Amino acid sequence: MRLYRFEDATVESASATFTFYDQIVIERAAGLDAARCSFEGGHVRANGRRLATIERRPEVAIERGFFLSGYGYWNYYHWLIELLPKMRYWLALPPELRAWPVLVGESVLSAPSYLEALSLFCPDPDVFVMRDDIAYRVGSVLHINAPNTSPFNLRPHTRLKVSDFLLRPDTIHDLRVRAGLSDHTQPGGRRLFLARSGPRRSYNQDEVMELFGEAGFEPIFLERMSLHEQIAAVSGAELLAGPSGAAWTNLVFCAPGARALCWMDEYSRDFAAFSTLAHVVGVDLRYLLYPSAARSTADVYSAGYRLDLNRLREELGALTGD
Repeated sequence: MRLYRFEDATVESASATFTFYDQIVIERAAGLDAARCSFEGGHVRANGRRLATIERRPEVAIERGFFLSGYGYWNYYHWLIELLPKMRYWLALPPELRAWPVLVGESVLSAPSYLEALSLFCPDPDVFVMRDDIAYRVGSVLHINAPNTSPFNLRPHTRLKVSDFLLRPDTIHDLRVRAGLSDHTQPGGRRLFLARSGPRRSYNQDEVMELFGEAGFEPIFLERMSLHEQIAAVSGAELLAGPSGAAWTNLVFCAPGARALCWMDEYSRDFAAFSTLAHVVGVDLRYLLYPSAARSTADVYSAGYRLDLNRLREELGALTGD
């Protein structure tokens, strides 16, 4: 882990980049092949090994701040697992540096659970909100590299690898302790169906939900709940099931010994973010892969599909043991 201090750097909310007059510094994870990764996002429109194309945006000057944003900051997984654990190391900084405002993207304010999660580390943070359409010229900016990381986007014709997902177990255990959980937390008796709202990656959810309802599963929309409501729900679950998506980030709050079933596009068979989380926490997570025409990570993000109910019924029986 490293603490960086940049002077007179331009930052913006949706990329982990620090831009100077003729130079750009992009955060890259040790152990992850940067040549396979696309760092496009925010004001970065294209990038190679030595050159990048940057969109010029209106700039606002601020004196100083601790940068807590970056690629996919609005996504629950990236926020909770990659960005927030930096605050564990921020707490070790001298008081005069912790007095600097925390720079976060504007979408953090649209999801109350995101600010609740920040309060696990700092009950009353001094937050400076960065608009997504503006760049910020910061006199002095602090940055801590991400302790956990996964590729935000890959280059075309590049597939995910299990080794792309890097996780420090101590940061996950720290999150659990801050949430009031321990490795001795026992599963409750709830059976939760992780339902989705919205059109992205639509599937035959009503049929699937009816099938799981017959087995005692209750539908739950975690994205509509406060953080403490989410923690209470999943920590009291014996069984969980649902489609791959950011809601599975809440595995971090599950009780060891819980069992779970996630269905995922076969193109993403080596997507290991949630299985790694499950392993660290002690959850028995199994997958059902469904076929699709996806040929890129972007395709997977938006492509609809239909689950085979007969296959799903078999997996459900294996999950419940009924």
